[in-house]
Amino acid sequence: RQLWHVENFFEYNGIKCHELADYFLVSFTPPARIEAEIDFRGLETSVDLLFRWVPLGNLKRYNLKPDFLADKLHKLPNTIECLKVNQINT
Repeated sequence: RQLWHVENFFEYNGIKCHELADYFLVSFTPPARIEAEIDFRGLETSVDLLFRWVPLGNLKRYNLKPDFLADKLHKLPNTIECLKVNQINT
């Protein structure tokens, strides 16, 4: 189910970005083999991104973006929330 629809303004490598993102609650079936806190590369060809599965209890150790995720992942909404996030220093 969908949790959030987010309009996000942020800066990445000195470039101001505008992102529209939808976040969903998912589960893996059958139980997936996920290695926690091990880096893996994304499929994007234009940027070199690293990804990592992190247990919810360890999120505060990371610089998770957008910022709202570290708190909101611990208290999931019952209905879709629409959020506007501005992380650009003006």
